[in-house]
Amino acid sequence: MNTPLRRSTWLPALAFAALAAGAAPASAETVMNGAVTLDYYVGDVDSEGFESTSSDFYVQQIDNTGGATGPLSLSGWATKGSSPAGAGDEIGYAPIGPAPANSTLDNVSVTAAANDLPPGEYYSHVLLQDDSLPGTYDDARTLSPRLLWRGGLEAVGPLRLYPYNFGRSVEVDFDALRNNRLDSRYTNDIVLTLYATFGFGPASDGYTLCSVRVSGLYAGDSRQDPGFSCPISALPDGDYTVHLEVAEAGGRGGSSTLGGPDQYFSGGRIQDGNVAVYASALSPWLLLPLGLLGLLRLRSQGSAWVHGQARTLGTMNRRAS
Repeated sequence: MNTPLRRSTWLPALAFAALAAGAAPASAETVMNGAVTLDYYVGDVDSEGFESTSSDFYVQQIDNTGGATGPLSLSGWATKGSSPAGAGDEIGYAPIGPAPANSTLDNVSVTAAANDLPPGEYYSHVLLQDDSLPGTYDDARTLSPRLLWRGGLEAVGPLRLYPYNFGRSVEVDFDALRNNRLDSRYTNDIVLTLYATFGFGPASDGYTLCSVRVSGLYAGDSRQDPGFSCPISALPDGDYTVHLEVAEAGGRGGSSTLGGPDQYFSGGRIQDGNVAVYASALSPWLLLPLGLLGLLRLRSQGSAWVHGQARTLGTMNRRAS
């Protein structure tokens, strides 16, 4: 079971409300210099499946060229737009204390609990804040590349279907299953759902044919030839477009969809007009009785022909005598 992280960091109510609406830069003399990094990841999973999300902040140098500051903090900020002043979601809050007048803080490194973002792609920023001025920040660093969070599972096509069991089951084949996540962590199990729609659209707009669950992948890994077989649900007669949806179990990993071929369903089965496809997918042990039946039929037909010829010859001999 997976649920979003319960918020464990604290911000003044006024400050958080201002941040939610989009933080504003302050005219301050405290800035970040040198390397600035933010590592946002799933830090732990407890015995009940609850995941804890964390952020690691690093700032090589914080320079204060003015008077003594108020309590400083670093905040991770994720936005859909490129501006750190835009509306977004906080992904970590780390107090670091005040800076004396005309001072430098070196190699600031801290880990903080973070909120779990909805799956998607974001611009990520590190904000340097003076918490005595809620809703503002002294400096910001926008990081590159953009953060791809929990939406990196991908099925690489083309999607191919091979019906068998007279169209009541299907073998599903595609080239690769990839985990393109950037959080350097292992996924939960992966759910592959084959579904059909009248054209393109999400699974909720169509019919689920079957669903299988496979083991997860580390970030950056892929699985070649990840095909599977399954019996399919009966659909109303008609032409459909078949799709494959890939999602992390628990709904936390986002999803991607691979479009597939059009298929005609009739009588609850896939009807593609290719009887050889059905036959080739049958087990040889299932074909053996059919072959024996054919041989017995040929044998009985041959025996009947021999007896018939004998009767005809006997009749002709009697007439001749």
